[in-house]
Amino acid sequence: MHLSMWTYPWDIQDQGLAALAADLRDRAGLTTVSLATSYHAGRFLQPRSPRQKAYFPEDGTVYFRPDESLWRDKLIRPLMAGNVTERGDMLEALVQGREATGLKVSCWTVCLHNTRLGMLHPDHVTRNAFGNPNYYNLCPSSPAARAYAVTPIWWNSRARTSWDSRTNIITKKTASV
Repeated sequence: MHLSMWTYPWDIQDQGLAALAADLRDRAGLTTVSLATSYHAGRFLQPRSPRQKAYFPEDGTVYFRPDESLWRDKLIRPLMAGNVTERGDMLEALVQGREATGLKVSCWTVCLHNTRLGMLHPDHVTRNAFGNPNYYNLCPSSPAARAYAVTPIWWNSRARTSWDSRTNIITKKTASV
């Protein structure tokens, strides 16, 4: 059975992977951690964090190291969040730590709700009934926005893993002949 908790990278960075895994697996009986790999701006309360009680993420960034080769010919490209450089790539840590933690890894990604990218690419945002741009929302009718959304950003630097679209689970890649 797939039992999962949605979490953000800063939760893992603040609590530590071992402590978070123990809580999810042993206290909550969960089998999977579902990590946000991209999100919009917000204010996140963190009552369990030993480091901070509120977190304000950068708007419109990804929380992993994207594979630049996938983005060379793309107009709209991801920006890696500063906390990945400063505090570590938690997607990488989760994927590498699957055997040690006993947890599967799944991801959730917010692609088109992105004010930073909308401001950079105003020709690729939705418009209201009066033609005014909605800078916070990349338009799925735009080929450039679609290319941004469908490029496999949440597993693109994970050559040793594969993604199961039925379960949204990242697993070890098996060798193919």
